[in-house]
Amino acid sequence: MCTSTYLLMLDDDIIPCKDWLRICIAKCNEYDAVISCTGRIIPLNDMYPETIKDSNYKDLLIGDCFNDEAFNYCKNDTQVDFGCNSYFIKRLWLHEFWSIAPYTFESGEDIHLSASLMIKMKIPTIVPKQLSRYDSGNLVKEYGKDEFASWTKPGFFEIRKGIFENFINQMGWQPLKWKK
Repeated sequence: MCTSTYLLMLDDDIIPCKDWLRICIAKCNEYDAVISCTGRIIPLNDMYPETIKDSNYKDLLIGDCFNDEAFNYCKNDTQVDFGCNSYFIKRLWLHEFWSIAPYTFESGEDIHLSASLMIKMKIPTIVPKQLSRYDSGNLVKEYGKDEFASWTKPGFFEIRKGIFENFINQMGWQPLKWKK
């Protein structure tokens, strides 16, 4: 049903800066990529990449964790395995997103979007540089940490493990650190 050139999908707890659309359009065209305000890089052979194991994991959670800023912060444009919280894409990519059936509708649209577009079209996911409230994709990251956040629900990480296993083992997705 979408007829626009671009599509921005936001989680219900995300408040982007007023220039976020402009930033997304520019970065999407520059990289021919999904643009997300945060993202994750999956460590080699780790089917629970969102579970923090040691201090090295802070470098794999891009944009929203392990900094003192109240807003999303990212030092450089960074390619990630999958975006989180918001997703800016070209409308023409929607068909490829839906060409792979979701593993589940409970969680994982973020993984599904990035993985399916990488598998089908080699489209990367980028978290753009965000250095201030004026270029941040999420001005109040604390909203994502309340009792309504999906990651706080029982079984969340197990469901996502199944999603990772499905895309990696069944669909041939190769996360960045897994590439041969």
